[in-house]
Formats: sequence, structure tokens, C-alpha cells
Amino acid sequence: MTSTHLPASWRRFRAAIFIALVLASLQVAVGVFSYVQSRTALLEGRREAAHNLTQGLVVAVAEEWAQRNYGSMEARVIQTMADVGVASVVLLDLDGRELVRVERNSPRDAPTLSYHRAAPLTPPSVERASDWQQVGAERLTTWAPVRLGLLLGWIRVQSFLDVQNDDLDRLRQQNFWLALLSVLSGAAVLGLFVWRSYRVVVRREHWFTQRLDEASRQLVQSEKLAALGQLAAGVAHEINNPIAYVGNNVRALKTYLHHYDALVQALMHQGRLGALTAADLDALEKTHKLSFMRADGEHIFQETEEGLTRIATIVRDLQNFARADVRQEFVRTDLRHCIEPALNIARSTSKRRVQFDWVWEPVPEVHCVPSQINQVLLNLLVNAVQAIPPEQEGQVWVRNGQDKDQVWITVRDNGSGMSQATLARIFDPFFTTKPQDEGTGLGLSVSLGIVQRHGGRLSVESTPGEGTTFKLSLPIESAAATGETSHDAL
Repeated sequence: MTSTHLPASWRRFRAAIFIALVLASLQVAVGVFSYVQSRTALLEGRREAAHNLTQGLVVAVAEEWAQRNYGSMEARVIQTMADVGVASVVLLDLDGRELVRVERNSPRDAPTLSYHRAAPLTPPSVERASDWQQVGAERLTTWAPVRLGLLLGWIRVQSFLDVQNDDLDRLRQQNFWLALLSVLSGAAVLGLFVWRSYRVVVRREHWFTQRLDEASRQLVQSEKLAALGQLAAGVAHEINNPIAYVGNNVRALKTYLHHYDALVQALMHQGRLGALTAADLDALEKTHKLSFMRADGEHIFQETEEGLTRIATIVRDLQNFARADVRQEFVRTDLRHCIEPALNIARSTSKRRVQFDWVWEPVPEVHCVPSQINQVLLNLLVNAVQAIPPEQEGQVWVRNGQDKDQVWITVRDNGSGMSQATLARIFDPFFTTKPQDEGTGLGLSVSLGIVQRHGGRLSVESTPGEGTTFKLSLPIESAAATGETSHDAL
């Protein structure tokens, strides 16, 4: 298993990890919400307690208020201040004058009487009961009207609003540890599930990947062998030509050697090998045609060497194309070294009825698998040759160039072209317009898979009756080249 499989396998668990994070966030949100709700409940309890305390004080001082017994009123207020949560109690008459004021600065201080204030207090409206209780930053203010048949005045009670008390601290800690425990336990369970699932999925994916890679390699190799079977007739014809004239040359050399041997034997028999005159040499020249044999011998050797080189080139290119053990590694390659062998084989299949016009422009080297690109180019060239009717004088143009970070090669023919319906299906596996014994329908499908694995594009344009143009575009730096080994892709 290569390292490139790990991220792809982990990506299968992105949804599970996302759900886990959502659940953890929900748990934290529930904890925060519970804390806020509990805090609100505590505040509501404080407000209710303050309201009850104020109403109780109203009942306690109403009669003394009516009798203007201020001493008893002060005593009742001081009793109320025994609750350390009460910050101040103020009794106001209808004109807003303070009759009694008892207050403390903090819960730890003792209550004191006070009769002087710089700013008078303004009680709320009797009709707006919602304004009788107000929550401030540090204190809770509660107003209550004093009635004994008639409205006598107002009582204002202020309570300390300390939200950082022990109850809230305990509540906050409980919610924090509860949320943390929930998150940790959920993460532990999810981590165990993900790890076990990861091991199972990765092993299964590795097994399927191996089988798929093996099937892909076998399919590509089968396409190569099928293509070789289709090329066999043209290649045999191309090889037969140089073999024929090499055989004729060998026979001619054999005849020339026989003449030389006869001449040498005759001279040795007469004992005149070292005493030949100019007249003798002229006679021998006319009899055995020595000058002609010398000149023709040089031509024969040159022609034989060219024929053998031609055969060796065809055989080497076919061997390189058909080999199944070619290293499938991304390397920097000059695409000229891929197109030339493909052109040699394509020329062999054309039986000299198609002229190849190719012009190569210098372009940067490309990160690719050379054997795979060679297979793609050969497929395009052979398809171009086969698209030209036998009775037509064929022409195939090969051009190349660079477009920013892409290198492209075009293969154009003057064949019969294709309809739009055919163009829509030419890259489908097993689709072919050739007779059943002349095509497998996998050539362009395999070629498209190879090009896509290299991060490139394979496009086609065709006009019926005018010809077809294939354009192969490859990135100079292929993203697939980051792996150690390439696999044939469909």
C-alpha cells in the first residue's frame, strides 16, 4: 500500500468526524444553555424573594405608617436588614420625601440609618406594575406601594445582585465537568469506531486497488496485443521489402565472389599473379567486369546495411510497444522520443499509401510515463491511417507546441471524418466503427484513461468528408507524478 492511499482512505471518515464535532459542539452548547438557564432560574428566585420580602415589609409597616409611628417603622426596617442580602430599604411619602433610610455598602457591613440624599428618589407609576422591579448591574431594586385603603407612600428595597456566588460557581463547575466528560467519552468511542472502521476499509480498499490495478494492466496489455495483431499485416509487408532486397544483394555478392574466386584460381594456376601487364589487366577487366563489381559491391553493402537497420528499428519499436514489464514510473521525457517510434510503426502499417507530414517544435520536457504516452500516440496515428479509405491518397499531419503550462500534440488526417453521433461515443469502452475482426473498441478508451491519469486532455474535432483532428494536451508538471509508481488507468 502506497502512502498516497492514506489521505483518500481517511477522507471516507470526514462525515463521521464532522458528526462527532457537531455532537461535541451540541454537548458544549447544551452545557452553556443549561448554565444560562440555571443562572436565570437563580435570578428569578432572587427576584421572587425580593418581591416577597418587600410585600412582607409593606404589611408590617402599613398600620404604623398610617399612625405616623416612625420609630416602629424604623424597627421593622432594621429587622428586614437582618437579611445580609438586602442592601438598602427606603420609605418615601407621596411627595417623595424619605421617611426612613437604612443601608449597607456590602453584605459584610452593618446596616446604618441615613436621612440625607443629594438627589430625591422618584417612585414608578402605580399603573405600571412592570416597572416596580428593576435589575441593575450590581443590585436588584424592588418598589412596592403602601396602601391602607388609600395610597400612603412607597417602599424601595435594594438587594445585592452577586451572580458570582457559591451556587453559581458550583453550577458552572458541574456543567463544565459534565460537558468535558461527555466530549471525552464521545471522542473515545468515536475514535475507537473510526480506527476499527479505518483498518477494515483500508485493507479492503487495498485489496480492491491491487485487483483493479492488475485488471487495468491486463486490459492495457491486451489492447497492446490486439493492436499488434491489427498491425501485423502492415508490419510484415514493411519488413518484407528490406528483407527482399537484402536477399537479392546477398545473392549478387555471392555471384561476385564466385567471379573473383575463379579469376584468382586461374591466375594462380598459370603462375602469372605477379607478372601481369596493362594489357592483361584490361583483358581481365572486360572479361570479369571488375570495375562494375567493385562499384556495385559498395552500393550493395550500403543498401544491405540500411535494410537491416530498418528491420532492427521496426522490431525494436514493436518490442518496446509490446513489452508488459516496462517500468511505469513518471520521468521527465522529451515527447519527441515518444512520437518517433509511434511514427515508425504507423508508417509500417500504411503500406506506403499514406504520407506523414510532421514538424517538431522544441518544447519543455514533460513529467509522464513514456511507454503510456507512446501507446496513446500510436493509437492516434494508427486510427488516422485506418480512417483514410484505401482508394484515397492519404495524408497525416503531426504538429506540436506549448500553451502556458501545457504541451500539446495534434494528429490530423484527411480521411472520411465522423458524424456527431459517432463523436459522442468514440471514448466509450468497446465502441468501434471498424469491422468486428479489426477493432476491440478499447483503444481510445484506454488512451483517454491514460491521459486523464496524467492530468491532461484528449479532445477531437471531425468533419464528415474532410477528416479528423485529435489533440493531446499534457501538463509539464503532472500532479499524478507525486506518487512513487504509476498505474495504468482506464
